[in-house]
Amino acid sequence: MPVSPSEFGKGLPPPRSMSVDRPCASCGYNLRGLKVGGRCPECGEEIPPPPTLDDDSLSRMPQPVIRAFIRGAVTAAGSIILLVVAALAVLFGWMSVHLLGGVVGVALLGWMLAMWWLTPALTIREGVSRGFSRRGVTRHIARWGQLGWLLGAGVLLAREVASPAQKVADGMTWAAFGLGAIGVIGTIAMAVMMERLAEWTRDATAETIFQWFQWLLPFAAIGLLLLPTGSIWGRLAGLIGAVAVLAFPIGVLMLAGSVWLSGIHHLEHTARETRRYRRLRAHLNAISARSMAADGGQPPPSGKPVPPRRRG
Repeated sequence: MPVSPSEFGKGLPPPRSMSVDRPCASCGYNLRGLKVGGRCPECGEEIPPPPTLDDDSLSRMPQPVIRAFIRGAVTAAGSIILLVVAALAVLFGWMSVHLLGGVVGVALLGWMLAMWWLTPALTIREGVSRGFSRRGVTRHIARWGQLGWLLGAGVLLAREVASPAQKVADGMTWAAFGLGAIGVIGTIAMAVMMERLAEWTRDATAETIFQWFQWLLPFAAIGLLLLPTGSIWGRLAGLIGAVAVLAFPIGVLMLAGSVWLSGIHHLEHTARETRRYRRLRAHLNAISARSMAADGGQPPPSGKPVPPRRRG
């Protein structure tokens, strides 16, 4: 679910000083380490607070995290596509059931790895407020809940291979259903995390996809469990589940594109700010040098650049 603006930064102290290199908007002086709300020692301009969550989307997410997220998005989409292709191959008789078990195992391992890439632990305020902290409960559920899919598939495969007694087979079936329910909960938690990230990147389409996914997946899972497979409602539940399964990789890939673009825009913005800051400092140093030359080579008392004198 989307995080309300009132919950942003809850429990986090407000910034008291500028913790990053940021030039003064008036003169270009580096404000790092200075108190927010104070005055620039160079020109006296008031020091504004750092950008807020709404103004600074993904501005401080590390580039390795962005690349890992993109790997996770591609891996998740590939895992789902592999499962769909394998299911169609079995349906048309192109693949045996035993080979299907191996393909499902590979796809689920890739899926779990993708979920870990998609839920990094962040320390920046924007990430912590959206549950991407190391102690985030939703993040842990999204990660460890995926074990339900892997273990449930393993139980079903063992039942098919071992051919146990009927009571044991029934128990293994119910155990697989329970593990699958854990997987559903973990996947819904993952959709919640992805929705929050889509809100962070301002990707409204991906945010809508994950919102629908959070409702469609549990509805389809309950319908497939309780309704007869051959009935109209059972088929409808299966269709809804198929739509949800196919929608998730689409949303993740769209979100990966938004994250990548946000990272590129931030790098470009940082480079522009750095060039602007260097030009301003070079300009002020040139003014200081001319002023020193006019004063006979004596440096200014403060050791800082001073504006040139007015000529009468």
